[in-house]
Amino acid sequence: MTRVHHWGVTGSSNEWAALDRPDDDYDDGLGGMGFKRVVEPGVVYVKPPEVEGLVPWGESPQSRGRQFQMAWDDDSVPEFRTLLDMQAELAPQRAALQKDDPRLQALDDAIVQMVRTADAVHRAGGTLGFVQPDSVLFCNQRDGTLRAVFPDIGFLWDDERGLREPKWIAEPQLDLLFEQGARRHNSARIKLAKAARQGQDATPKAEAQAEDVRLLARLVAVAIAGPDQVQEWCGDGRAFLSMPGRDRAPDTQAPIWDEVIAPALVGKVGSCADLAARLEAVRPSEHFLFKPPAPPPVWKKVVRKLRPALAIAAAIGCVLVGWWAWPKPQRHHLCPQVWSSSPLFARLDELNAARKTAMNEITIPAYRAYWTLLRGEGGLPEACGDKLTRECIDWIERASRGTIEGLRTRPVPRREELKQLEEALSLLQEAAALQPERCTRAVALLERQFRIRGEEPQAAPSRPLPTDQPAAAVTP
Repeated sequence: MTRVHHWGVTGSSNEWAALDRPDDDYDDGLGGMGFKRVVEPGVVYVKPPEVEGLVPWGESPQSRGRQFQMAWDDDSVPEFRTLLDMQAELAPQRAALQKDDPRLQALDDAIVQMVRTADAVHRAGGTLGFVQPDSVLFCNQRDGTLRAVFPDIGFLWDDERGLREPKWIAEPQLDLLFEQGARRHNSARIKLAKAARQGQDATPKAEAQAEDVRLLARLVAVAIAGPDQVQEWCGDGRAFLSMPGRDRAPDTQAPIWDEVIAPALVGKVGSCADLAARLEAVRPSEHFLFKPPAPPPVWKKVVRKLRPALAIAAAIGCVLVGWWAWPKPQRHHLCPQVWSSSPLFARLDELNAARKTAMNEITIPAYRAYWTLLRGEGGLPEACGDKLTRECIDWIERASRGTIEGLRTRPVPRREELKQLEEALSLLQEAAALQPERCTRAVALLERQFRIRGEEPQAAPSRPLPTDQPAAAVTP
């Protein structure tokens, strides 16, 4: 019994050993040589259609779906290689390779054989299932002909049966081969298998076969450019969905990139048969015959890596410059609820000018002018209007008392005295209509001054107050 590494990815272990006979009564352990595979719980095997050259697996007796075996027509472990093995051999010697190098022809033959086998599977109504670089192996048969082996075809993980996701899904060998990641790819294929078992619509199968074509095109790209290079083109965690530009992928001068891989990635190659025909016409190995362009200067690499950060910095700079240069809305200092974009802003400037005049002159006429403007402005927000009104009433009350004190210290003609008292009493009575508790005492003092002078105080004519409701705060 010999442990075999890289014989696919969907088995937890693969061994070369004598196979068990299906009939336990005659089981002598000499059922021929082949591969034995142990799978994790939840991994199921959906037998693919019978295709010439495609070796199926069979469940080992009494294994309860955990062990499978693949018969082989030779008594020794076959020597096999993957596309990545061929690429790793060719890439270091690229500068010395010649067009007639047999290793280049071997790579072309392997790629075409892989796609031809996939086409046969599609024609028989199947799909490739879960494919990674180690899922396609190449070995020579006894007669020297090349064989493409798909050891993972048919194996899928059913999350309804398994408790833990297998490593080949959680950490795939090359995740960029799948358009939506390994987990979703496996889920889509297991749903397709269940639907096929129930005889449902074949439309999802056609979509899966079209996705197989794109997946094989990605695998061809990896086989000639190398997984690290393709990963750099895609970016971490991204699928290889389309060819990047020459500025990002300069080493794509060979015709295979523009004539086969690029159209296949975007769905312009409709079947594996079409893909195989293109690959026979345009050799993938020609990629190794083109001299790779000189690497870009260090500063270009730095700029390319910093491009997202530079774009973000430029966007932030534009925002800051716009914020600095663009006129910014301002709150009015007299009433913060009012912004400069409001029509009320200009009227508040006029009101503020009258307020400053009243504060500087401290006279009844100045307070009268300010009071008239204040009471006539019906669009003030309620909080702001109440605050300014209380402030103005305090000023009027103090100014009225000041009028009495001024007449005591600075005598004037009787007519002038009565005029000053009338102006003060009239304004104070208007204020008292809003805040009687604040102005009652001052009103009584002014009326007493009239009676001292032998005059009867006159009731102030009622002034109409604005009927507008206080406006809501104006936002920019």
